[in-house]
Amino acid sequence: MNTGLIAYRYAKALLLYAIEEGLEDTVYQEMTTVLNSFRQLPQIVQVLGNPVTKSADKLELMLKMCAATPVSKAYDRFVHTLIDNDREQLLLQCSRQYIEQYREYKHIYVVRLTTATASDPATVERITRLLMDYDHSATIEYEKAVDPDIIGGFMVQVGYNRLDGSVRSQLSEIARNLR
Repeated sequence: MNTGLIAYRYAKALLLYAIEEGLEDTVYQEMTTVLNSFRQLPQIVQVLGNPVTKSADKLELMLKMCAATPVSKAYDRFVHTLIDNDREQLLLQCSRQYIEQYREYKHIYVVRLTTATASDPATVERITRLLMDYDHSATIEYEKAVDPDIIGGFMVQVGYNRLDGSVRSQLSEIARNLR
């Protein structure tokens, strides 16, 4: 069984339903919260996949993971559908897939910016301008990280594209050329 494809289809159906109901932004926030819940408590995967755990308990957990009271109609129907079809163990993958599909639908680019020290606003503004030149309807979400091991410069990753302008990579390139 290809759980990735199944999760993709469930997430796609949720996105289409949420768009139809005008709840896609709300569900995006809910799924982001759910994904963060999985990151903070990885044991949730075992609870949802445990056949001994009652469906009512799984449903309650899935609704509480959202941290919104009350949850949206779309998310509520979605988790009920997962429970009804014995697919509750796919919630983690479905949340990832929904977030990815939503970002594609809304032209949201996630930029992972890694610097040796806290990033300055000028660098962030320059990266934003470059992406906006590429896609005028884009929205940019930044995930910033500080890694002193890169010594200086920065690394930027957008999707599968990566630009490494760190001092560490430049020194490694010099060392390779000297061999």
